[in-house]
Amino acid sequence: MQIELQKKLTAAAPAEGSFAPLHINLLHQQPSRIYSHRKFFAVATAVLAACLLVSLHLNFGWLNLSLSLFVALQGYNFFCYLSGKSPLWFMLGSSYLILNKKGITYKQRKGKHHKIDWEEIDMLYVHLFSAELILKNDGTLTIDLESLTDENLQLVTCRLQEVKEQWQI
Repeated sequence: MQIELQKKLTAAAPAEGSFAPLHINLLHQQPSRIYSHRKFFAVATAVLAACLLVSLHLNFGWLNLSLSLFVALQGYNFFCYLSGKSPLWFMLGSSYLILNKKGITYKQRKGKHHKIDWEEIDMLYVHLFSAELILKNDGTLTIDLESLTDENLQLVTCRLQEVKEQWQI
């Protein structure tokens, strides 16, 4: 496991003089076994929903109506899971972290969108589960990294250390 992670980190590390962008969706990070069988589950959900709707048209009953609504909601939830969105994405908003050669872009759920160039940062402190950016205009931004998976956390901390060395901040 550690060897595989080290290979991924060295493969993801940019070459000397370049800086590959790193984009992390904070709401959808962890792969699962369901994702690998998504076609099967999508077809099964669609077939089940169609059968329940046909039975609802043939013989109306509250049980058929409730089952149809339940399967429809489960299908919507599954679609949102596969597309990488929260089922309540229209209410909660998006959440992401982008590190590129120009700067950092960060937004968490309904929070404010922060876009900061590397030149605007006076000091950068990387803690275990957070990064603290002290700006030249006496502002401070703390980025919470606690919601990241272990692999993404290591990628982000390595990338921030590279930026710290490159920009001497």
